Amino acid sequence: MTPPLLRTSIVNAMGSAPIPSYEIFSGQFGYTEVLWLESVEGLGNAFERMKEIAKASPGPYFLFCNHTHQKMASIDTSVSRSRAAGDHREVS
Repeated sequence: MTPPLLRTSIVNAMGSAPIPSYEIFSGQFGYTEVLWLESVEGLGNAFERMKEIAKASPGPYFLFCNHTHQKMASIDTSVSRSRAAGDHREVS
């Protein structure tokens, strides 16, 4: 059995770990024309916030992790010409 003091130390160490933050950008990852919008703690929170922004202002957005230097997620809510013209096709 783990001594109480050691268990408390493990919990404190785990509880004090910082929640990673993710940067939300407008634009397409890998292009120079991107705009930083905001930073959000937690991947789930950042993804939900990105979806809210994309719904309010359609376009391409992505999440970037400064810790790993990787794109974590992206979404593009741009209205394409075919959709705007009423050309709806079913994908099979």
